[in-house]
Amino acid sequence: MLYKNMMNSNKVLNGHGRSFASFGEIVQGRSGDDTDFLATLPINLWSYCDLTAIEINGPLIVEAKEGFLKSKLLVEMILKRIGIQEGYYITVEINSEIPVGKGLSSSSADMLAALRATQHLFGFLVSSEHISYLFHEIEPHDALHFDSSVLYDHRKGCLINDYKYIPEYTIIYVDTGGTIDTINYNKSINYNKEIIKNYEKIVANLNEAFINKDDSAIAMNATESFMLHIRANNDKRLEYNEFLKNISAIGVQATHSGTCVGFLFKSKTDKSILDYAENMIEKKYKKTSRIVRTLKLID
Repeated sequence: MLYKNMMNSNKVLNGHGRSFASFGEIVQGRSGDDTDFLATLPINLWSYCDLTAIEINGPLIVEAKEGFLKSKLLVEMILKRIGIQEGYYITVEINSEIPVGKGLSSSSADMLAALRATQHLFGFLVSSEHISYLFHEIEPHDALHFDSSVLYDHRKGCLINDYKYIPEYTIIYVDTGGTIDTINYNKSINYNKEIIKNYEKIVANLNEAFINKDDSAIAMNATESFMLHIRANNDKRLEYNEFLKNISAIGVQATHSGTCVGFLFKSKTDKSILDYAENMIEKKYKKTSRIVRTLKLID
């Protein structure tokens, strides 16, 4: 090892952390006051981080593989804030179930898993507000550091509404192909006044649906956001028609800054219905489908 001669002992410390993903956004848009927002949907895909720290004589060194430089930067930022700038050689190892560049919050999940591993290793707590600040310093991000579905300004890193609830869905989805860079997407998206007005209406309805814990109404708002997304981006990959009703889905949801289309079913939908829907979805898109489920919130 390059820094072996710097070690003052063989003491090795380990920290572990993980983060769930979000299936795109229930809604993503902009309000009349130029506030950008998205509503998260936690699902059972995970990113895991193993942090290894070896004590050394010298300045702090943090290393990670090339694809995880944002997680490396996040670890460096948080260690600086707790006053650790020397004495450790740290490696950041990420193992993730979350596809990259598909709109499933892979980058945010990797960073949060790295943060959790750092907390585990060095024994400290970070407020949700400060996590938002740290993530905002790096990139627009999803609000995975809240346990429930939330409405969140992903550009400014500000919580708008904590719904304290997660709708219970089984999601059959397909990846329509390619990858989308979230940062470039957020730079290029445009909303006209009519679309902004429609988004404000959707958010008002979504807030009420969450208050009532009405999963069908939440799915309806996801579908409306899906349709506006098509209009705003002329996204031909995400065509929508009566297919939704034919497979007994209660809604359809897009990964707005990604490439996936997810069909929403109530969590207790009979397996025979899901099997039929999965077959029809694969025939329609000529793609292999996957099934994920939203996480249960216990309060």
